[in-house]
Amino acid sequence: MVSAGAWLACGMFKFHLVLPFMVLMLVQVKPRGGRQFLAGFVGVCLVLGAVSIAAVGAGQIIAYPSYVLGLEKTMAMGAIMPSDMPNLRGILYLVLAKVRYFDGLVILLSAVLYFRAARICGSSDPDRDDDRDLKFSLAVFATVLVSYHGLGYDLCVLAIPLLLVAGQLGKQIRLASWSGLAIGVGLAALLFSPLPLVLLMRYNRLALFGWALLLCFAGLAGELQSRSLRTQERNQAALTAL
Repeated sequence: MVSAGAWLACGMFKFHLVLPFMVLMLVQVKPRGGRQFLAGFVGVCLVLGAVSIAAVGAGQIIAYPSYVLGLEKTMAMGAIMPSDMPNLRGILYLVLAKVRYFDGLVILLSAVLYFRAARICGSSDPDRDDDRDLKFSLAVFATVLVSYHGLGYDLCVLAIPLLLVAGQLGKQIRLASWSGLAIGVGLAALLFSPLPLVLLMRYNRLALFGWALLLCFAGLAGELQSRSLRTQERNQAALTAL
């Protein structure tokens, strides 16, 4: 667990993706190795922080948040647009951009989605170790969706979850269920390579790609919840039989 936390910390240059994912992983591994995971993560973060200060100076580190907020305010003179962000912010921007409290709405819905993921990732059952791959995948999808600033190349973090989920589709995950269907449709869209290029290069609407992520997230959440209910029913039946 120490090495897992250490390797994750190496991606802190993308802190808006690493930090939400780190919390979800910490919630998931807490019963088994949360302290070791956190120790490895914090240790490497301190080392990288010291290297950064030595490279650019403490003044630049302090000024960095203002620089990022400035980019968000000006949208980098049109180079950064929410309509090109395949996340929850981008999805909402395409339909609710003119709403008065748009940023507050994005934060509220992101919090709801994130805490939903945290609750599922934090559920522990010694008889459901096979669900760890799906919980990991759910954590990655949730991280990308709630990332306030995310662009197309950030979707590369979905490579491993796509393989893990695809490996269970049609086997452990039944396509006949609504959750399996949602996952299947979402995966089909994510793996159809021309789609993001057309949405981005022709229409400047890569945010529409976020619906595929949202489908996968909803399907994974539903699948994990249904498995939990089936486990509870089996346990209840066993207790009744005794």
